[in-house]
Amino acid sequence: MKGKDSGAALQKRLEAHPESKARKNHAKTLLRTGTDSLSRRFPALAALHGGFGGGPALPGRIGAMTAFQTLSRKASYLREFMRTPREIGSILPSSRYLCREMLAAIDWKSAVSLVELGAAEGVLTARILKRMRPDASLTVYEIRPEFVRVLREIRDPRLTICDHSAEFLSGNHDAIISSLPLVTLPKRVALRVLNASMKAIAGRHGGLFVQYQYSSLAERFLSRFFVWRKTFVLRNVPPAHVYTCRLRPPAAPGSLRSFLG
Repeated sequence: MKGKDSGAALQKRLEAHPESKARKNHAKTLLRTGTDSLSRRFPALAALHGGFGGGPALPGRIGAMTAFQTLSRKASYLREFMRTPREIGSILPSSRYLCREMLAAIDWKSAVSLVELGAAEGVLTARILKRMRPDASLTVYEIRPEFVRVLREIRDPRLTICDHSAEFLSGNHDAIISSLPLVTLPKRVALRVLNASMKAIAGRHGGLFVQYQYSSLAERFLSRFFVWRKTFVLRNVPPAHVYTCRLRPPAAPGSLRSFLG
C-alpha cells in the first residue's frame, strides 16, 4: 500500500510538470531502442563523442537541453539509422568537435545565405544558427520525416526547411554544409547533389562547400566538381574527414597552391 501511495504521489508531481507528456514519449523511445544505458555502459565512448548528456539548446529554447532530452534525441537518431543506414550514414550524430571543424572555414561576418544538406535532428543546424548574422538565412534539406518533425521545432525566422532531396538545390549561396553520406547514396544522386552545389556557390565570391565523410572514397566525386583540402577529426564516432571545397580556380600560376596552403 505504501508503494502505491508513493507511486501515486510521484505520478501527480510528474503530471504537474509542463513537459510530462513529452518526457513520457521520450521514455518510450528510449525503452524501444535500449540506448538509455549508453552513457552508463560506454563512458569512454561518451567522452570521445563529446558526452551523451547535456548539450547546446536549440534556438528558441530556454537554457540547455537536459541530459534526458539529449539522450532521447540520440535514441531517435539511432532508430532512424537502423531503419535506413544507407541514407543516414552514421550510427551517432556529429560530435561537437566535428561540428566545430565543419564550420571553421566559413566567413561568418560576410555570409548571408547558407545551406545545410542532411541536417538530421539539427545538431549542426543549431550551431550554424548560433553563429549566423541576424540578417542571414539558412535553408535546410532533410528528407526523413522524423528528422523534419524535430527540425520544425526550431523557432528561428532565419530557418527554412525543405523536406525534399538536395538534388533540387537552387539559388546562389555563400556556403553549403553537407552531412550527406555520398559513398552510400546512389551514384547518380550523389553526383546530382554535388553538381547542384557547385552551381549554387558559383554565383558568390568565395563560395564554399564543406562535406564530411568517414572514408576517402568520396574524393573521386568531389574532385569532379571542386578543388579541396582535407582535415581529420579523431574525436567523433567514427572519426571523420572534413573536406573544404571551392570552385576550380582560373588557370593562373600559383592559384591552386594558394588555396591548398
